[in-house]
Amino acid sequence: MLWLLSASSWATCPSTTDDIRELVDASEVALIELDSNAFVAASDALHTSVACVAQPLSAPLIARLHRVQGLRAYVEGDAERATAAFSSARAAAPELELPATFVPEGHELTRLFLLQPVDFGGVLTWPQPDQGDLLVDGRSSLDVPVRRPSVLQLRLDDGHASTSLYHWPDTPPFQYPAERPRRRVRKGWLALSGLTAAASGGLLLASVSTHRAYLAEDHDPTRLDRLRLLTNATTAGAYGAGATGLTLGVVALLGRRK
Repeated sequence: MLWLLSASSWATCPSTTDDIRELVDASEVALIELDSNAFVAASDALHTSVACVAQPLSAPLIARLHRVQGLRAYVEGDAERATAAFSSARAAAPELELPATFVPEGHELTRLFLLQPVDFGGVLTWPQPDQGDLLVDGRSSLDVPVRRPSVLQLRLDDGHASTSLYHWPDTPPFQYPAERPRRRVRKGWLALSGLTAAASGGLLLASVSTHRAYLAEDHDPTRLDRLRLLTNATTAGAYGAGATGLTLGVVALLGRRK
């Protein structure tokens, strides 16, 4: 099975956690210095570099990254996108604030930063990758926000990130291999199958015993009829129990993990 991520994650530019931290720092410094050109350049480079990082990013660093993206959205006049990014920033690091060095006291941004709750919009549960795990804003999870941005990374078993991206809900997708559902044995049904098979064996032995007694009896018609009926009943019971046990066993083994 395949699942969707962003096509931008196939970018070839190499970047490290330190590169991301430096670009976040540069974006924040440019904002403090009111250098709009430097802020736009640094935030653009930051967005691109996330798609190239091969190391898992920490939640505190991701929170700062979300804050920068929210500020960039506000600069571009998109208050709705800004509040969504701020919500993601506070979800990744609840202690994160919008310092006075970024905006003056009483500025509209202070209100927007706290406008949306951290669980804004709910989540969509993605399937488990067939290798490694999915990191959502620095934490192993399959629950991806559907109304606010998140940093998604596919972390391999060796600890490296094979895919990273800054994901908005409207980001164009690509496919990744998802884990196939595995069969599981329904233990209760399997135990019942075993008991039924044992009962079938017991009835079959009883059938053989009564059949032998029937063959040995040669003078009492009443006893012969009783033995014949008992033999037929135990034989039918043995076959019926055997068929039931087989059916229960098949059902138990064909159960699938949800």
